[in-house]
Amino acid sequence: MGDGTLYAGVEAVYQYNGLTLNDRSVINKYRITQVGGLAQPDIRDAREVRSGRDGERALQSFYAGRTITLGGRIEAINGQLHGLRQMTTALSGAFGTLTEKPLYIDSGSLTGGRDTQIDCRPSQPIAMTDEIKTWYHYRDFLITLRASDPRIVSQTLESQTWTATGTTATSALLYTHNNEGNYNADTVITLKGPMTNPSWVLGSTTFAFVGGTTIPGGQQWIIDSKAGTVATSTGLNKFSLVAFTATMPYYVPGNNSFIFTATGLTAGTSQVTVAYRHSWI
Repeated sequence: MGDGTLYAGVEAVYQYNGLTLNDRSVINKYRITQVGGLAQPDIRDAREVRSGRDGERALQSFYAGRTITLGGRIEAINGQLHGLRQMTTALSGAFGTLTEKPLYIDSGSLTGGRDTQIDCRPSQPIAMTDEIKTWYHYRDFLITLRASDPRIVSQTLESQTWTATGTTATSALLYTHNNEGNYNADTVITLKGPMTNPSWVLGSTTFAFVGGTTIPGGQQWIIDSKAGTVATSTGLNKFSLVAFTATMPYYVPGNNSFIFTATGLTAGTSQVTVAYRHSWI
């Protein structure tokens, strides 16, 4: 356990929009008996017809979003019909949102793995029929969710801040980070001025600004690879200053080195912060 293996399935406790599902330590519960879509995301397959010939030409494929299903039943042992109605209303309310929210998958304490999460929202109404099968205590349900980003990520945000030891950093190794997942992890890099011509090599990616770019003292610039944005902490867009050859930084699975270069630093001041989450596909 704790080796980076993803544990996410019927053993986990799920939380979404303030509602907890599959907590088997309580009597009245939303029991999860089937989970779909966590093993692999959807695939965006692209092909073109081979004119005048059999077959097709396979173009580059990508991962699409991820469709997640949670099936189970409401168990209102103590509440009987009234309790069942209350739990049904709470379930409908929690999964009535039209915006993506994190689905928390808590299995770390059960397996020794990591607690994870994925941003998603309902893509279909809850399938739930009002019928009597075993008195008034139970009601079957099926929840269908859709995630626009297929990655399942660790709930723990890994973050480290570097403090300059002098006014110049030339190919300085700031950190070596390990992405325990099996897929590229997005990063959020915060640069605190003053500094001039900051650039770095992070794993297999290289990022730089156009020559002469200076971050003034008192400003923070944030590079968010998931959002694809470069902006100040107050929201001012700085993407136009990114060099044409730059690649948005991310961590590949395994160990990644962060090598940084800049001038005009302030010794003894924390000026670079990197944050990421272990990521699985």
